[in-house]
Amino acid sequence: MMKSVRSWSVCAGAALVSVSACIPTAHAQILLTVDTTNITAVRIAATSAASAATSAGGVDSIRLDGFFPQSGTSFGAVAPGSTLRSAQGNAVYGLGTRSPPNASLLFSVTSGFLQSFIAGEQAFTGSFTGNFIWATMRPMGYVGDIYIVGSANAPPVNIVIGQYQIIPAPTTAITAAAMGLLSLTATARRRPRATGC
Repeated sequence: MMKSVRSWSVCAGAALVSVSACIPTAHAQILLTVDTTNITAVRIAATSAASAATSAGGVDSIRLDGFFPQSGTSFGAVAPGSTLRSAQGNAVYGLGTRSPPNASLLFSVTSGFLQSFIAGEQAFTGSFTGNFIWATMRPMGYVGDIYIVGSANAPPVNIVIGQYQIIPAPTTAITAAAMGLLSLTATARRRPRATGC
């Protein structure tokens, strides 16, 4: 009986490591992760990944292309405590709005401040937490492009500098895995001994 319990425990421990390893992590292309676990507090956080391109002068916006699954009225999510900004700039993104093309999420910089990106250098720092209860969100695992864009205050550019990814909250995933593994262990303990063991 104890042999059965120990074998299940070893397998359970291995499974927990496996599940934890499957949680998305930053790599060379994912510049921003988006945790949509709580729709009223969607967290967009910078990774340490580097920009794939250098901005053509000071640009004043970034666009998370296709962030929303459908277009619609332009709504905004304000984050007064936002710390998300380009690592090479001095402007913080405090407002995200849904806008065309492709029902994207647009982050604009306040007039007088600039963002910039350098290929091979970290693209972003900080995080943005906003209320997106008014919108439908993409499923977990979705990956989209991040563009640097210009407007009247900056040179017109439309360059992909990396990607963003919709992720689950790591603590939520680990908790779910742990609960499942505890159930497996409990089942093993209740299993009757086979004849002859």
